[in-house]
Amino acid sequence: LFSQEAAQTISEQIMLAADVSHTMQHFEVFMRWNGSLYHEILAAFECGRTEAHYKARLVGGVDNAKPVHPKENWFASQIGFYDFYIIPLAERLDSSCAFGESIKFAPLAVSNKKMWIEKGNEYTEAMVSEAL
Repeated sequence: LFSQEAAQTISEQIMLAADVSHTMQHFEVFMRWNGSLYHEILAAFECGRTEAHYKARLVGGVDNAKPVHPKENWFASQIGFYDFYIIPLAERLDSSCAFGESIKFAPLAVSNKKMWIEKGNEYTEAMVSEAL
């Protein structure tokens, strides 16, 4: 039986996953949402509305707060995002058994990371060219 605390913890993990669920679905779904996110972040960058822009204004334009164009680190940042956020989150969801024994998110997350490593650089280049 689950305790109230366990139920709350599982609910929190599900809420975290809701925002990034595309990363734990089939690769085509991930790619579609990844492209949309890139374009959203690019639009914010071009309008000066990124977190780095705000930090640059707050600290007087210190070099380490200088905004970086999203294309500069898109490929690598997705790998890091999988390593440090998505895969651990998927593993926590799987271990909770909140979705039963047959539904597992971690294998899809790991597979998507692998596919991104294989195809993501090419995809990023195409996405950047399309946005020009």
